[in-house]
Amino acid sequence: MKQLRIFTTTLLISFFVFLVACVSVTLKTDGPQTAQGLVYEEPQGQFKRTSDKVFPSWIQEKTGHIISLMSECGNADPSLEALQAEAMQSIDEAQLIKEERINYQQKEALKTTFSGKINNVDTKVQSLVFKKSNCSFTFTFAGRKQNFESEIKHFEKLLESVKVP
Repeated sequence: MKQLRIFTTTLLISFFVFLVACVSVTLKTDGPQTAQGLVYEEPQGQFKRTSDKVFPSWIQEKTGHIISLMSECGNADPSLEALQAEAMQSIDEAQLIKEERINYQQKEALKTTFSGKINNVDTKVQSLVFKKSNCSFTFTFAGRKQNFESEIKHFEKLLESVKVP
């Protein structure tokens, strides 16, 4: 009888643990609202599209260089400098090399080149930030400092092809 009670108690506890473990709650988590209707030509060379479903990005697998076209739309209205500072925070020991204001997509843009380290690897980054149609854009090319110049042309050509609605 005592063994039956222990067995029943164990069974009931296991059932409740199983029941609680099987309860799942689905929380609605909205990802960033991204710009719709962005048109561009895929980068040439050996760049391959990554599996990122939110932002278009490409990697050159041999060198590890990355091109990304990030956008975020909504009510926030960060300054170009704030967008650029956010881009620079992604790299350790960031040092500004060049910064210039240019006209891009009929809007004022900030084009910046900086260097630093990612995972202790000397890295160089060029980014272009601008705002249009209630969206902020950060287009970036990042790669190893030693062969950065040999592939920046693919990023520049992509920038020429981009059409923002």
